[in-house]
Amino acid sequence: MPSSRHSRVTAVIVGAMMLASSSIALSSPARADTPTDAPETVTWSVEPADEHGPTGEAWTELTLDAGQSVTEHMLVTNRGRGDVVFHLSAADGYFTESGRFNMLPADQASTDAGTWITIQDSIEVGAGQSVLVPFRVAVPANATPGDHPAGVAAGIRTGDSTIGVESRVGFRVMTRVSGDLAPALTVTDQTVAYTPSWNPFLPGSLAVTATIVNSGNTRLGALPRASSSGPLGLFAADTTLAQIPEFAPGESRTVSVAIPDVWPVFVTEARTIVDSVPLDGAEPLPAVSASTQTTLWTIPWSHLLLIAVLALAIVLLRWRGTARRAAVSRMIDDAREEGRRDGALTKTGLLAVLIAVIVAGIVTSEAVPSFASAEPGTVSIDVEVTSRPPDAPGPTTATPTAVPARGDLALTGPTLDPGVALVAGALVAAGAAAIHVSTRHRRAGASARRSRR
Repeated sequence: MPSSRHSRVTAVIVGAMMLASSSIALSSPARADTPTDAPETVTWSVEPADEHGPTGEAWTELTLDAGQSVTEHMLVTNRGRGDVVFHLSAADGYFTESGRFNMLPADQASTDAGTWITIQDSIEVGAGQSVLVPFRVAVPANATPGDHPAGVAAGIRTGDSTIGVESRVGFRVMTRVSGDLAPALTVTDQTVAYTPSWNPFLPGSLAVTATIVNSGNTRLGALPRASSSGPLGLFAADTTLAQIPEFAPGESRTVSVAIPDVWPVFVTEARTIVDSVPLDGAEPLPAVSASTQTTLWTIPWSHLLLIAVLALAIVLLRWRGTARRAAVSRMIDDAREEGRRDGALTKTGLLAVLIAVIVAGIVTSEAVPSFASAEPGTVSIDVEVTSRPPDAPGPTTATPTAVPARGDLALTGPTLDPGVALVAGALVAAGAAAIHVSTRHRRAGASARRSRR
């Protein structure tokens, strides 16, 4: 009998389907068991029951020891208006990606709990009637502990001897074999890919894909999440994925997620972590978790490009500054050299002028007239009288010498040589020319420096 069940609900599974609707293709040449006068549309339901009638449960859960067997029941109700022969079957069960239970199709052989169930092949149910169908679950002696999903169903077949279509309605039979329960999860086959943002001021994203495996012996729910971080745990990011509602031992789920806001920091650790989730109405199990980690390169190309551009700009600015300083230094050196040349030229001109002035002064001083020195208003005449010898002629008359008037100069000494004057003038002209040329050079140099700036 069931040991742990979901909350009691009305568990009438109604199969309202057209024979041409989606169904299971059969490779066997079996003919339809439905009477030839059966209506085109058949409606029926299948639900768990005991020897007295329906239990009201959604499915049957059993806890048995290895080698133990038990008889359970299913209630098949024909809700149509004609008699129908239903084909009965049992098969291994599995959970879909959405967490819904399903059975293996008839063309796939069961290998686990589906082989433990023995049920009659078919049953005829009258219109509007229900039939209680027993089935036996026998656990092999060598069965491993843990959960083993299977299912039982009632269906109808149609088609010819080559292709058949089967439509089934049933419920799960979950058998837990007693023993050590070992819930476990494993994360495998993780792949990661980083997509950078070419805007250096925005982060990129990390795509993570991994496979979550129920590696234990009990059915579980699982909550996966993905995370990433840089060196020393910097720039950590975490994203929670959709919960895996339920999956059986040995089943796996592939999950994918894009982690946003992941900054490229050269080396990034990507991890997928999964934690078990308790199932409603199921026996509590120890919590388990698993994780896997992948290291990948996250090169910040846009940031490196920006740094390269900034470095190039700094180098160009420094080069330009060095060039400007070198140009200024050259201009200063040129100005100094020009100043030295102009200064030498100016000194030469001044020296020439000075020499000319000195020469002219010397020559002029030699040509200055001498004035008679006498007190104002006084004229002195010195006469030397000597005795006349006896044989000298008679007295003679002396010619008076003109005495310069008061204020007049008596010119004495040599006169100015014209050649000397010519040399002095040439020296003065050369000095003036040198000074003029020096002045023009200074003005031209200042103008050139202003234009270079």
